[in-house]
Amino acid sequence: MLSRIGWFVCLLLTIISVNCNRDIIGANTSADSKSTRFTVENDIREAVLRSMFEDVERLSSHGMECFFISAVPLSKNQLSLNNELGNDPPLPTKDPSSEFIKRFDGNTPPVKGVTQCMWNPMGPYFIDRVTGKNGCLFWLDQIKWKSANQARMKAGHSRGRIERIDTLFIVTLKDDHWVARGISSTAWARSVSGLKEAQPIQ
Repeated sequence: MLSRIGWFVCLLLTIISVNCNRDIIGANTSADSKSTRFTVENDIREAVLRSMFEDVERLSSHGMECFFISAVPLSKNQLSLNNELGNDPPLPTKDPSSEFIKRFDGNTPPVKGVTQCMWNPMGPYFIDRVTGKNGCLFWLDQIKWKSANQARMKAGHSRGRIERIDTLFIVTLKDDHWVARGISSTAWARSVSGLKEAQPIQ
């Protein structure tokens, strides 16, 4: 009788141990899944930003000496092209994480958070709060997944009072990295005839 009781207790303890291990493995798997998803989405954000960096460097007639990133999209009011000097709207105050910014270590020009950016009181461009160098401001919207290997994302950039460009990107996983391609853009610039009007560019 005692032998049977002992056998039953051992069996019960074994079952409890197995279930506990399953719970722990399940929890770890879930955490790993969330961590992987977070990393992948940051890979997508990085791909979109690098695509915009290349466009700005290639198309800008005035070399930008620093890039700023906002972790939240900018409203149209925050980048009004109709404001005179000294009458500018407040900029966003949410930087990307320091870990995300580190992805761009060694980039030329250097990459910083939006809180290091300010309106230039004497000219059309954004400037670095510390160095006073001209810069371009970039922002990102939410990622919308279309499949396991493809996503869409709205993003944009502005050099200050003279322009604003919003772009819809399609980001595709090719081999082992994400590739961003702009598929449509809307741009605004101050009109030649007057600073009070902003005109869309097709």
